[in-house]
Amino acid sequence: MTTTENLEAIVLDLQRELAELRRAQVALEDRHRQLDAEHRALLERSRPASPVAGPSTDPVDHRRSRRDLLRTAGAAAAGGAAALALGTAEPAAAANGGSVIIGANGGSANTGTASTELRTTGGTNTFGLLVVQDGSFTGSSHPSAVSGFATGAAVDDGVYGYSNVATGNGVIGRSDFGTGVRGVTTSGVGVWGIADDPGLGSVGVYANNQSGKALQATGVVGVGASGSQTALRLYSDGIHLAFTPQSTSPPTRSDLHQLAEVHVDAAGDLWYCVSAGTPGTWRRLAGPSSAGALAVLPSPVRVYDSRPGTTPAVGTKAPLVPSIARAVDLKANGSNVPSGATAALVSLVATNTTGASGGWLSIYRNGIAWPGTSNLNWSSAGQTVAVTTLTSVNITAVANLYANVATDVIVDVLGYYR
Repeated sequence: MTTTENLEAIVLDLQRELAELRRAQVALEDRHRQLDAEHRALLERSRPASPVAGPSTDPVDHRRSRRDLLRTAGAAAAGGAAALALGTAEPAAAANGGSVIIGANGGSANTGTASTELRTTGGTNTFGLLVVQDGSFTGSSHPSAVSGFATGAAVDDGVYGYSNVATGNGVIGRSDFGTGVRGVTTSGVGVWGIADDPGLGSVGVYANNQSGKALQATGVVGVGASGSQTALRLYSDGIHLAFTPQSTSPPTRSDLHQLAEVHVDAAGDLWYCVSAGTPGTWRRLAGPSSAGALAVLPSPVRVYDSRPGTTPAVGTKAPLVPSIARAVDLKANGSNVPSGATAALVSLVATNTTGASGGWLSIYRNGIAWPGTSNLNWSSAGQTVAVTTLTSVNITAVANLYANVATDVIVDVLGYYR
């Protein structure tokens, strides 16, 4: 081959390479424009809403040299490789109408070995993850790691948790110092738990705290509970339910109350509303000045008999001395009347009575003077008369017997109040 022919072949090869380079340049320019458009779209979606700026006046020269384009492509490839090498996460985005999928797609298992993290520096109206159903979110005074916002236009529930595991939980909230789960509402329900299993172990809302308050609720209705079997079940090794007394008793108030409300006033009295109204009709169930509930003994227990040689062998074995009080311990003979009882139901018998014109017998609380009353009367000497009566007792369940003439006395306990 001659020198001229060699030169012609070299020129043809160079022309072919130049044509290939020009085609590569066009492809790179097209790709550059596509990436630039995607970058601008991502910026627009990530920045807060602001007035739309006019078109840029900066000239853009798409006719870059082959060297510039190759440098751009190489830098992009190097940046992607560095990101992969360092484990740097890239932004997740989707076009309008599409969904963002983080992790495995298509129902396959997620083989990632690290957690997906959403981080924020905090501050008012700042959320690690905020899901808004219709775009009408206007801010919140409760910044949180996870927040759901719903107005009912598309969905009703802000956050929903579900578990079909017997020992699982739909939603778990834990805080070392604050509140594990907090629900705030202006008119609905702050926290609503649903338990579909009819078994006794199924619980809609479960609260547990080792040292503080397991459940605290405030509002017009602090806690509303309903259930086909049990509306509210309380478990505690200590106190199951404690009330904070309010300033006034319900009958003296002027606000509206509903049937079946329960109230504790500042005096410690427990009230129950039997009829709705303003203020309604109330019954006092218990309190410092009430006797408490009646506990009836399985069978009467004799706690005192003044006749010599009789049982139980407690107390003075002699007739009462006129106008001299005699103390009787109603806890005697294993009666099961406790210290702290407020009153006792007793059968009182006067026998071997004296007095030509009769006499009387009184029983009353130990520790006070005879109140000037009688519980039992007789018309002549040598009678035996009985009565069932109620008497108050002191803190140790002791009562006094008092008669105007000499007589033997028998006391049987039927029950007590506490």
